[in-house]
Amino acid sequence: MGAWHLPAVILISLGLTACAGSMHRLPLISQDEVIEANSEITAAPDLHTVRRTSGQNQAMVMRAAARLQKAAYALCNQVGHSPCRFEVVFDPSDEVNAYASGTDKIVIFEGLAKYLETEDEVAAVVAHEMGHHIAGHIDKTQVNASAGAIVSTILYTAVMVAATGGNVDPDAFNSGLNSSAQVGASLGQLSFSKEHEREADYIAAYMLARAGYDLDRARRLWVQLTKSSGNMQTDMFDTHPAGPDRLAAWDVAVAEVAASDDLLPEIK
Repeated sequence: MGAWHLPAVILISLGLTACAGSMHRLPLISQDEVIEANSEITAAPDLHTVRRTSGQNQAMVMRAAARLQKAAYALCNQVGHSPCRFEVVFDPSDEVNAYASGTDKIVIFEGLAKYLETEDEVAAVVAHEMGHHIAGHIDKTQVNASAGAIVSTILYTAVMVAATGGNVDPDAFNSGLNSSAQVGASLGQLSFSKEHEREADYIAAYMLARAGYDLDRARRLWVQLTKSSGNMQTDMFDTHPAGPDRLAAWDVAVAEVAASDDLLPEIK
């Protein structure tokens, strides 16, 4: 049976490439741009906390959310995301994280906010999570997970029938089928997650510009967080693009924003 595992994984991955991807035309990045970004991140100083009270951190997050909400309407209208109203929650926990969930809900943890020097960086985090909602990534991830589970169970059943001629213990088969579905769902969630992260960054760049934030100051976020995490190379099972890829894509997106007449991202 072991000989079938790798082909099954490859087939699942290939099958999922037809599932929902990005709706925006993401700018291309070159290897030279990634190498340059890598050098900048490597030379950057280590991450450190900023002296602010919890109340000041919360106020900064909510102030950025209010500015970005106004800037988001045009981007929502462009893709038909309605209603364009985001619920931004400040969580005082020390977790270095932020996430989008449910219907336009966004959670920003103080553990992340306390490392961000400027409101431009805070706004970049909030805008990124808004970008996930605008692009419909939560629904797309669920679709990809379901598709992955279905493809995986079909492959598992075909392999078992071929290997045993249909003479298999029902309990063992059902146990293997459930495990196969879980693996397929996990692969499905990963299949476009890196592209979704890039798309959320791309939307965020336009939203920040519309809200009047400094995109060059905001980019420190990608430099410092990558320096701290050490994630300098993306592989197949990463859910986020590595920092150099992300920083290079951010710079290309910012150049596109600067040349834009209407401050609206490109749609496929």
